[in-house]
Amino acid sequence: DGNSFANFWLGTPQNNINNIFVDSQNNKWFSTTEGVTIFDAQNSSSEFNTSNSFLSANNVRSSVRDQNGNVWITTIGGRLNKYKPPR
Repeated sequence: DGNSFANFWLGTPQNNINNIFVDSQNNKWFSTTEGVTIFDAQNSSSEFNTSNSFLSANNVRSSVRDQNGNVWITTIGGRLNKYKPPR
C-alpha cells in the first residue's frame, strides 16, 4: 500500500533469491536456489521446481520474458528452460 512492508517466505529458510523481474502483467518472477516462485498482481503465488515441473534444475539464476510471451529461465550448470505461460 506504499506505507508498510509485507513479508513473504519463499521455500525453506536456506532458500536464496538470485534474481527478480516484473513482467508486463505485473507478475513478479523470483529465481531462487529452490526453483521459481511467481506472484501475480493479487500476490497469489505459484512455485515451480524439478518435482512439479519440467524445470531442469532447482538452482535458478535468472529469468526474462521475450516479446512472444515466453519466459526463458537459466539454471546453474548452463541449462536453459523455456516456459510458455497460459494465455
